[in-house]
Amino acid sequence: MNCDLVLIREEPEHVLPFVYRCLICSEECRSPKRLAPIKMCPKHHPPLFKPGVELTFEGPGAELKKLFESFGLTMPCGGCMALMFQMNTWGVEGCREHKAEIVERVRSNAKGLGWIDWFHSGTRAALAGYRSIEQIVDEAIRRAREKHE
Repeated sequence: MNCDLVLIREEPEHVLPFVYRCLICSEECRSPKRLAPIKMCPKHHPPLFKPGVELTFEGPGAELKKLFESFGLTMPCGGCMALMFQMNTWGVEGCREHKAEIVERVRSNAKGLGWIDWFHSGTRAALAGYRSIEQIVDEAIRRAREKHE
């Protein structure tokens, strides 16, 4: 079960001004941007909430999010947001190393989609030339690499 991550305070002078807390665990994390309401729990996504780990909105995870949005999906779950942050934290090389895990997590998160959303987004992805989740993940990694060259 995921729990609500809520904004508890803003510290404008800090580089990561938005401070969030899990309502169940009381763990805190920081973000450079105000997050849309999401469901994540530090106990379920520990690499993201370690002290000193900054949540970043740039990288392979952000590129994957953009690709899914282009297919009509809008990161509806905390698992998707957590994967985006994890991929951004790993960077291009880390995502290459963890590609199988990323693909499995995308598949697992997609189980929460209704069949209509799955059909429409799959059709859009196929029309864009993608035949598998692996190809979409590879494209996200490639786009992130190009941005940082």
